Amino acid sequence: MIPQEKSAAETLGLNETFGVTEFEDIRDLSERPGSNRAFRIIVRGSAYLLRINTRPGDMTRHFTCMQAAADAGLAPRVRYSRAMSATCKGVPQSSTA
Repeated sequence: MIPQEKSAAETLGLNETFGVTEFEDIRDLSERPGSNRAFRIIVRGSAYLLRINTRPGDMTRHFTCMQAAADAGLAPRVRYSRAMSATCKGVPQSSTA
């Protein structure tokens, strides 16, 4: 379900954030083909949102806005984000289970 070209970054993010290399469950929340990917994942019994950027370009502004929204309480806490070959990897804790 995770795009093949993003699987190494996904594994690294899970390992650095949670100390695991796999999630327990995954559900695709993406709205349409070609859009950035969003998944509901379960790690150690808790639900999280995994967002994978599939669009090219500099994601610095996006990361900054995502963190600002989380800091203001308008979005879930960002647990991990890193730009890797035009990949935005955010793992904020989901507010819904």
